[in-house]
Amino acid sequence: MSDNPLRDLLNDRRWNHGDLDRVWLDTVHRGAPDDRRRIPGHAIRDIGGAGLHLDPPEVGIDEEEPEEETGADGMHLPWHRVLAVWVDDTLLWSRT
Repeated sequence: MSDNPLRDLLNDRRWNHGDLDRVWLDTVHRGAPDDRRRIPGHAIRDIGGAGLHLDPPEVGIDEEEPEEETGADGMHLPWHRVLAVWVDDTLLWSRT
C-alpha cells in the first residue's frame, strides 16, 4: 500500500478486478460545464505516482486543454484533479 489511497484503489480495480471498464472518474476541468468532466476508466493508460496518464481520444485531445499536459500520446491528469471514483452507480471514493 502506498500513501495515496486513490492510487491504491485504482490499482486494485485494475489488477484485482481485472479492468477499469466499469470505472468513471469525476474530475476538475476548467472550461467544461460546471468545471467538471467525467472520464471513463478505460481511458486510463497508466496509474503513476504523480497522477494518471490518459489516452488521447478518450479525453477530447482535439479540444484546447490549457491546464493539462497534452500531446499525441495522451494527457496527464494530476491526482488533485480527481474528485470522485465510481463503479457503475456506486461511489467508491470521494475527495469530500
